[in-house]
Amino acid sequence: MSLDPATILKHINYLCNYHELVEEKERTKRGRVEEKKKRVKKKKGERRLWQGLQLEEKKKERRKNREGEEEKKGLQPEEKKKKKRQKRGKKRKRGRGLQLLHLCFLQRKQRRCGELGKRKEEEKKRKKRRRERREEGKEREDGEEKKEVAACVDAPLFLARGNRGSAVRRGREERRGGEEKNKKRKMRKRGKNSKGWLWLQQGKKKRERRRGKKKRKGEEENKKKGRRGCSCSSCGLERRRGRKRNKGRRERRERKEGAAAMAAAAGKEEGGREEEKRRRREEKEEEKEAQGCSKGCGWKRRKKNRRGKVEEEKRRRLLLGIHI
Repeated sequence: MSLDPATILKHINYLCNYHELVEEKERTKRGRVEEKKKRVKKKKGERRLWQGLQLEEKKKERRKNREGEEEKKGLQPEEKKKKKRQKRGKKRKRGRGLQLLHLCFLQRKQRRCGELGKRKEEEKKRKKRRRERREEGKEREDGEEKKEVAACVDAPLFLARGNRGSAVRRGREERRGGEEKNKKRKMRKRGKNSKGWLWLQQGKKKRERRRGKKKRKGEEENKKKGRRGCSCSSCGLERRRGRKRNKGRRERRERKEGAAAMAAAAGKEEGGREEEKRRRREEKEEEKEAQGCSKGCGWKRRKKNRRGKVEEEKRRRLLLGIHI
């Protein structure tokens, strides 16, 4: 080790004056002992009073000194007390819930610092997640509002064209696609591409395949038996229509609904919806009559009975009106 010349000189001076320093210490010790001997011993009561007075005087002096210092600094005593309390509170909060008794001081301090660091990191992560969720929610709300506005603006155009349903369907599909993309993004962030997640997805796909097989099997059995679907619910077999036929019927209905809505909005027709419902009901009944039922259920009979009841009710109301 290389020492500076100044430090070397200090050491030399200390060694030269070592005996003088020792003598001074001994002198001070002797002086204290002599002072103690000179003191007059007081009685117990007098000693207590004297000690109490001394303490009070000391306290007063301390208060004065404190007030003087605070006045110099420009702080009031109450404000200073508040600051002290706040500092204490912060210290307590830092070490809250960390009762590590069976460790030495240094180990405890290290552990506490580590715990605090972990806690801070977790809080940061939580805040980040909350912020991301808020942003995603805002984006979704903005997108929904834009779609609603677009739907309101383009509604008369769709109605006029008679293509309202298909546009609504398209919008729904787009929304679903956006939701799926968001889900995938979230999964990537959370690390969902793990083995457990893949296993769950595989199970889901298997279940879907099984359902499809069962459905196809049932259809094949019905074809073999030569069963024909019935329109009425009393038979317990629902009619299976082809996709194209369903699609054409749906488009026709949507066009009719669009035309009825336009007429109602313009004020040309009143009660257009009710008429449309009635017309649709009649069409369904005609279809049922045309198809008939292979099982021979009493659908026509029930229909006649229903009509008879309705006519009787009308007659009764008319009679009551006349009598009144």
